[in-house]
Amino acid sequence: EYLQDMYVIGTQECTPHKREWEVTVQATLGPTHVLVRSESLGDIHLIILVRREMIWIIRDVQSSTVACGAGGVMRNKGAVGIILTIFGSSMLFITAHLRAHSTKVKERNVDAVRIATSLDFSRYHVKQPSGDDLPPDCTENVDCVFWSGDLNYRVTCEREVAERAIQSHNLEPLIKNDQLLEQIREKAAFRGFSEAPIRFPPRSSLIQGVWSMTQAPNNASPAGRIEYCINLDKIP
Repeated sequence: EYLQDMYVIGTQECTPHKREWEVTVQATLGPTHVLVRSESLGDIHLIILVRREMIWIIRDVQSSTVACGAGGVMRNKGAVGIILTIFGSSMLFITAHLRAHSTKVKERNVDAVRIATSLDFSRYHVKQPSGDDLPPDCTENVDCVFWSGDLNYRVTCEREVAERAIQSHNLEPLIKNDQLLEQIREKAAFRGFSEAPIRFPPRSSLIQGVWSMTQAPNNASPAGRIEYCINLDKIP
């Protein structure tokens, strides 16, 4: 059975016992992979493991957390980030749990900006954004950024439209009404990020008349997504 060189696993609403979670992940992969770094914020976890022979080419590993729950201190919402350098290229991995409910789009956008400007990686030079007064964005001066998690953006079409789209395997109406992709197009959040094409119908649940959407085919309601940003001009 083929194993990848690197595994980056992020979870939300998982066990609060960090050590127990680490041991479970390590035991699942077996002795071929070793832990690079693991970080947690409440029940938000992020872990990176690589093949044992690759550990010598990993440099400058650093982690950081940001709480976005009530009052900006509760750890039920927020993000965990781990940054590292491999073969001279910097890679940043973020896993986040943003606010729920279909009407909280602006709040989710605010949380995303807060995360990007509050994760603190002091070993890495962070470029000041040009032309504005925002704090430094940790995603701007990194070669590759992967942002995953329960981002909680929803699909806002009517139930009948969603049912027909899923039954006919025509995803266009769902993608057209996806809150996250709309915010990216409008540059309201996740500026510069992209998402791989969605090629399978989402599992969905009806909550207060609005469908929630997930990229994970076996999940019922969490709006789990993976966004990426590759800064080709910065890769050596």
